[in-house]
Formats: sequence, structure tokens, C-alpha cells
Amino acid sequence: NYSIPTQVGSLENWASVSAGGSGMLAIKTDGTLWAWGTNTGGGLGLGTTQDVSSPTQVGTLTDWATAHLSYPGSSAIATKTNGVAILKDSLACLPSSVGHPLYKSVL
Repeated sequence: NYSIPTQVGSLENWASVSAGGSGMLAIKTDGTLWAWGTNTGGGLGLGTTQDVSSPTQVGTLTDWATAHLSYPGSSAIATKTNGVAILKDSLACLPSSVGHPLYKSVL
């Protein structure tokens, strides 16, 4: 616990961060998407169900605008700069574009 704001880790240039349960999603200023924490059912979108203790880049795309992780961290939704919304739900175990379940994505 910290009583004042304290930098976590050495990485910089974060544009936004979203927490859900014990996981985190973040977007850097270069548009890349990063995830870490408890990876319940693969909800972090890393292609695995293993927990990760430090920020790990999700795919290679550089056009992420927003990212939100649900509680308890089993589902995520992100938007790209072109407005396309991407849903990752561990219950379905298949990434899909909202409204288009066959759309494949890196999340």
C-alpha cells in the first residue's frame, strides 16, 4: 500500500489503464494494447490462460483506442481507432467483433 502516487514498474508512455478483478488492460501512446494479472479463462486476450505478472503486449496491432476489463476479469472489450469494437469473453472462448461472432481479432 502506498499513501502517495507511486510509479509501478519502469515502463512509460501509458495512455489509459483499465482494471477488472485481478487483471489489467492498458494502451500505450503508440496504440499498442498490453495486459497483465490474473488471466481467468483467457480473458486478457493473450492466447493462454496463464497469469502474467508484468505487462505483456497483446498481438501486434497499433490502433487501439480504448480497452476495458470486466470483473472478475473474464471478459474484455476494446475499440480500435476506426471505431470497431472487439469483445473477448472467456465464456465463449472466441474473440469476436460485437454483433459479428465470426470476426477474428487478436484480442
